[in-house]
Amino acid sequence: MTDRELKLQMRQALDMAMPPLPDDPDLTAKVLERYAKKQRVRRSMTVGLRVAAALIMVLLVMSSGVIARPYTYMDAHQSEDGEQYVLQGVSVTPSISQSADAALSIGWSELTTTDFDEAVETLGETPLIPVWLPEGWEIEDYYVLITKTQRELAVFGGQSPDGVTASNRMVYSTTTFDDIRDFYLSIEVNGEGKYVELENGLSIYVDMNVNRITSMWYDGLTGYSLSGDFSEEELLHIIRSMYGLD
Repeated sequence: MTDRELKLQMRQALDMAMPPLPDDPDLTAKVLERYAKKQRVRRSMTVGLRVAAALIMVLLVMSSGVIARPYTYMDAHQSEDGEQYVLQGVSVTPSISQSADAALSIGWSELTTTDFDEAVETLGETPLIPVWLPEGWEIEDYYVLITKTQRELAVFGGQSPDGVTASNRMVYSTTTFDDIRDFYLSIEVNGEGKYVELENGLSIYVDMNVNRITSMWYDGLTGYSLSGDFSEEELLHIIRSMYGLD
């Protein structure tokens, strides 16, 4: 349809729908211009809505990306039967994200020695160990275990000059994990424990395992435990000595 034919139809429609109008040769052009202006406004509104919708989608994608990132935390709890105290790293991955299977450790190495320097060399780092022990107690030997996910040092000691026996045994261990998702440690307890906060802010869980005092705590990705035939005061003194608090 040509512009002339469109103007003619528009003029006829106006004559039929409205009473006679003053003779205005530009009336049809004005109406057409107003119609075109409305169309331009509608198009601009549509474009604006599309841009706004696109921005909203971008924000949703960005925010969902933040929400979907896995997060981790350390969970410390008593087992349901009250016989274990457990430190466990937990990784939460929202369902919107894909999760990868954790690689299983397939290689490991271990060492038992009475030489602390040899244990340090095998471990690859100098761990925290007791600096103070009650009178008559001494460290007997060290056990190092290295796997694909963790590095553990166990320290055994006693107070008998003839060697360590079951009744006077001290066991201290420190285990460092490469990933919080692999973090899992537990100790046997009677289920009546308490928390003792040190001056440096660390929280020590203290309980009894039958007749022996035992404890567990963590700092970052390293978990610690200490048990022996000590009093609670002696146990806390040993732990404080490791951090230079006593």
